Order: sequence, then structure tokens, then C-alpha cells
Amino acid sequence: LAEDVLRVPEARDQIVALGSGPRAGLYAALVELDEGVRMVARFLVKAGAAELDVDGAARWRAALDDLFGAVEGFLAPGEVQRLEARRTSFAERGLPAALAHRLACLRLADRGLNILRIVETTTAAPVDVARVYTRLGEEAGFSWMYERLVGSHDGTLWDRMALVELRHELLDLQRAVTEHVLGGKPDDPSVALDAYLAERATSIARIRELQQRAAATPTPSALAVVGARLHALRP
Repeated sequence: LAEDVLRVPEARDQIVALGSGPRAGLYAALVELDEGVRMVARFLVKAGAAELDVDGAARWRAALDDLFGAVEGFLAPGEVQRLEARRTSFAERGLPAALAHRLACLRLADRGLNILRIVETTTAAPVDVARVYTRLGEEAGFSWMYERLVGSHDGTLWDRMALVELRHELLDLQRAVTEHVLGGKPDDPSVALDAYLAERATSIARIRELQQRAAATPTPSALAVVGARLHALRP
């Protein structure tokens, strides 16, 4: 199901068809594809959507296509920079622009599906949901965590399992906060988010301080501490 939602067979065929290209680049592309599938598969299981019917899978696939296509229109500046860096890296390895963009977006896939879950439970416009969700992620420290959790392979098997669980806890928390901000049907969702963040400015400052201290050596235990602090943002 995860491969279907992400259009993985099509992407894999495109990568294999580039067999004459740099081997290291093709290998990196396949690894990124595999990481995306596992990330989305875990998300679908946690969301209770592992048994989506054909129509449901098609709906999420089309919606994710739309999000990926317009991603730079709602991502926060820091996230856009990270997306561009990944996209440039794949393009420099010989991948076509469209495929490089698709692969670069895969690290956002579970967050994209999280946005779609909110869209299905709120009357807010999808673009407003996406903007509130991604701005919250950047300004409150969620995005910082997601980037480190993807790249963290340190520690024991138990550490890695705990970090996978931590990622899903943060996805649930970010979804809950976004739904809370939009739940009052504000005239201007951005202003409503500003107010929410202002009320929790002290907690966010502490989160940022911990992230700065953990940045040099983001060990599993350090990430767990930062993740626990993020729970102070729950409505």
C-alpha cells in the first residue's frame, strides 16, 4: 500500500532505466525510495489506514501528488532550503529534474499524509492546513526533530525502535496542535497560530535551547529529551 500511495513502482522503473548513469547516484536514489516506503508504511499502520480500500488509496495518492507539486508554496523557508538541497543533490547525480524533486519530497511524505488526515477532519482549506502545519513544524521545533530522526542510525536496535515511536508521537502531537489552532474556524489561520505560539513562547524557547545543545551530537537519548519537551506544546 505504501508503494502504491508513493507511486514507487513508477519511480523505481525510472531509476532502473538510468542504468548507464553514475552507480552511486542510482544507489542513493533507491535507498531514498526505500526509506520513504518504510516511513509511509509505518505511518499507515499507526494511522489505522494499512487496509485502505482502492478508492481511499487513490485519493491519498492523488492528494499527495498535489502536495508534492505545490510544496514550495506552503513550506517554511528553512524546510524549502532543505528540500532544495536534497533536490540539487539528486540532480547533480544525474537524475532527471522531476524524479529528483519526487525523491527530495519523500522525507516529507508522512508529514504530507498527516496534513491530509487533518484536511479530512476540518472545514479549513487544504492550503491553510498545510501552511499552519508546516509553520508550526518550523517555528516550534518539530521539523528540526524530523530531520535528525531520519538520519539517526546510532545506538542499539532498541534505541532505533524508540526513535521510530518518537517520530509517530511527534506526528500525532503536531496534528493535534494544528487541529486545535484550526478548530475555532479562525478568519485568519496564520494569526491564530501566532497567538498559539505566543502563549507558549517560554516552552518553545526551552525547546530551542535544548536543540542547540543537542545539535552537535544528536544521540538517541538527546533526541528523546527534546521530544519530551515538545509535549509541553499539547493543547
